Amino acid sequence: GNEELNELLGSCLASQEVDSTKGYDGFVFSPLLPNRKQDIVGLCVAWKTDRHRLVSCETFRRGMVVQLAEQSTGATVAIANLHLPAKPSAVEGRLRSMASAIRRIQTCEATSAKRKRSALDGLAVVLGDFNCGHNAPPVKLLKTGYSTYGSVRDRNYKAKISKRVASNMRH
Repeated sequence: GNEELNELLGSCLASQEVDSTKGYDGFVFSPLLPNRKQDIVGLCVAWKTDRHRLVSCETFRRGMVVQLAEQSTGATVAIANLHLPAKPSAVEGRLRSMASAIRRIQTCEATSAKRKRSALDGLAVVLGDFNCGHNAPPVKLLKTGYSTYGSVRDRNYKAKISKRVASNMRH
């Protein structure tokens, strides 16, 4: 486990509000808000092509999920890079973006679960600028697999999350 993880470090990079990928020869870039073409900053996952190859990439509003495979073993890793809404009152928006990323990661995990080539095969990494505290609803969703409903609190704002909306965010 730890040896393989150390091998991964430095060969991949994920950034938010980025406009350059210096030092990495493979990358995918997505504008933060794809419908606003004037945005020049966005999300990026970059890698060294002598170590990894791109298996799949899916971009969506405020996020991307990239699946890379090691050149030597074929073991895959899914990297979700998010930049959740910063507006403090956007509690539900942060929850929806996190849930969307989790669903996309599960698709990657389903394809890599059929074969296990190393301890890291099928690893999923979720990172980014979550614009919330460590106990906020999107982080709880990521950690526990479900979202609470009713009155939830995030950054001194309360939001009402319906039972139906919360049930659609389970993983």
